[in-house]
Amino acid sequence: MYSTTGFTRGQIDRLVIMIRDLQNAGYSLAYPPSLGLRKSIIITMTYLRRNHTQADLADRYATSQPTISRTIAAMTPPSPTPPPTGSPPPTTSTPTSP
Repeated sequence: MYSTTGFTRGQIDRLVIMIRDLQNAGYSLAYPPSLGLRKSIIITMTYLRRNHTQADLADRYATSQPTISRTIAAMTPPSPTPPPTGSPPPTTSTPTSP
């Protein structure tokens, strides 16, 4: 497992427990129920670490590519929104000498 996810089985187990605790506290995470939380974590970590295609992961885990796509989307935070095109770059303040 470590070679595909970068996590040992024990670390995956602890991650599952932490996420379940968050869910019990009211945090919503919409991973596909057909895969379950543990497999969703493993698929997402494999995708991020090994850059496998979604189709390859779908074959490997006997599911569809759209299910893999939904899993990865549910388990990863959204990307920050880039500024609109043509916007001035953010300014940085530099100290001025008196």
